[in-house]
Amino acid sequence: MFFKKSQHLRFEYIPRYYDPSKDEELKRRERIRHRLKIERVGISERKKRSLILWLIAIAIVFYLYLVLAGVL
Repeated sequence: MFFKKSQHLRFEYIPRYYDPSKDEELKRRERIRHRLKIERVGISERKKRSLILWLIAIAIVFYLYLVLAGVL
């Protein structure tokens, strides 16, 4: 009366069955997703590298301009 009665644990059991065609389809999708991710990372890395090279080139040109103008 004064105590809470314990209840049984509830499980949401979903039976698993092996389907070779579905398994192959999932593996194929994962390979494609992985390949696309690698390509995206490569493109972004090239963009970053290109931006850094442009900034360095502009800094060198600006420095040479200052040296030739006699400011430095």
